[in-house]
Amino acid sequence: GLDLLFESIFISSEIGFENPDRRIFSHVEIKMGLQPTNLLHIGDNPLRDADGAINAGWNALILDPENQNPGYYRITRLDELLSLLPNRS
Repeated sequence: GLDLLFESIFISSEIGFENPDRRIFSHVEIKMGLQPTNLLHIGDNPLRDADGAINAGWNALILDPENQNPGYYRITRLDELLSLLPNRS
């Protein structure tokens, strides 16, 4: 049900490029009409997801149930995302 909280969700396999390919991030920027600093990428792989997003100028958040990725902004459960969203508690 988290998808109801987002304006858009993009899935790399549906777009045709895999992370960390810069083209997936550019595709989303164009579709959303937003600058990279206004976008958040959520993933579970620090190298492909977080580093790819950060290198594209995006914000990145790692789903990390085992707390194995220090140095990244991370959550251990998806419901933790709710407290990070504007106007949510």
